[in-house]
Amino acid sequence: MLNWKIGSLPDNWILLRDKWWTLHIARTIAELIALVLVSWTSSKTTINT
Repeated sequence: MLNWKIGSLPDNWILLRDKWWTLHIARTIAELIALVLVSWTSSKTTINT
C-alpha cells in the first residue's frame, strides 16, 4: 500500500478496502467488549474489598 500510486491502484482495491473496514469494525467491537469486562471486573473487586 505504501507504494500505490493514484493512477496505478490495484484492480481489487475496493475489495481490499471493504475487507479492511470489516476487520476494523470487528477489532473495535472486541476492544469495547474487553473494556467492559475489565471495567466490570475492576468494579467487582473494588466493591468486594
